Amino acid sequence: MGTSLTSLSRDLTRVYEPGTEEGPADRLRGMQEAAQLGYRTWLSLEPPLPGVELATLVRAVQVVLDEQPWLVLGKMNYRSGACEALRRWSRSQHWGMDRDAAVDDLVREGYVESLTPRAGGYWVKRELSEWGRPKGGA
Repeated sequence: MGTSLTSLSRDLTRVYEPGTEEGPADRLRGMQEAAQLGYRTWLSLEPPLPGVELATLVRAVQVVLDEQPWLVLGKMNYRSGACEALRRWSRSQHWGMDRDAAVDDLVREGYVESLTPRAGGYWVKRELSEWGRPKGGA
């Protein structure tokens, strides 16, 4: 069972995810309940909404959830001009440091890099893993 977490603010979530009934606390509570029932869980921490740091979402997951889900870390590759704030945020320069801080926190908590969904694993999507690296660099 899985869901996405884009913010810790219900108000911010309502602005960028119109029609969504569940707020961030509801999503985390649902993940906790599913894990307690024995379901394997995963969370997509993407795309962090404008002003939200990925590392902040990672820390919230670590504090709230007893079980370690599989986490997917990504950013929005937003190309449309329909929502200017989201477009600007998706192209802003903080992503490399934010990615590194989020991964450092996960590794400290015992998470391992895994493309295959597994408890206590994480995967950094390509557009985020390459952010901030020079073209042609490793």
